[in-house]
Amino acid sequence: MKNALWMHLILATGISTIAAPALASSAVGTISSLTGNIADSPCGSPEGLTIDFEGNFYTGSSQTKSTGDVCQILPNGTLSHAYAIPPGPAGVVSLLGLLYEGPHKLFALDFADSFENPRHTNGRVLSVDTDTGAVTTVASGFTFPNGIAEDLHGDYYVADSFAGMVTRISADGSS
Repeated sequence: MKNALWMHLILATGISTIAAPALASSAVGTISSLTGNIADSPCGSPEGLTIDFEGNFYTGSSQTKSTGDVCQILPNGTLSHAYAIPPGPAGVVSLLGLLYEGPHKLFALDFADSFENPRHTNGRVLSVDTDTGAVTTVASGFTFPNGIAEDLHGDYYVADSFAGMVTRISADGSS
């Protein structure tokens, strides 16, 4: 059922090929370290995972710092690139959820200073261009955005656990 739904989505979106050999290399149920220790990398405290159509995966740095990073890791586990994320209104970045949108776009959720100030609304939904590294704020005003998903109509849904809400962001950018 799951594979049939995935194939339906592939056909409906016009995607002709998906190459993810790294994902198919292990037997089901096998747990193994993919990257080794990335504690000293820009994404040393990895949070959120998303995978592109070439089998690369992305994770964000969840540590509350003046800048953050989204790291691209190749299917063989090698750190390929770190995309610098500038701070928002709180002056810090803390990344949690990610969603790859392709061909060169992924979304990252910044919960900013929510741990220290749970009533602040400095959380942001960011768009990262994986080709140029450009970062754009898509939506703001969240307390603790931590999950993002897309429906079949191109609308995005962001879970904000401290606010107890799910926000829909329309494909045209409106909430």
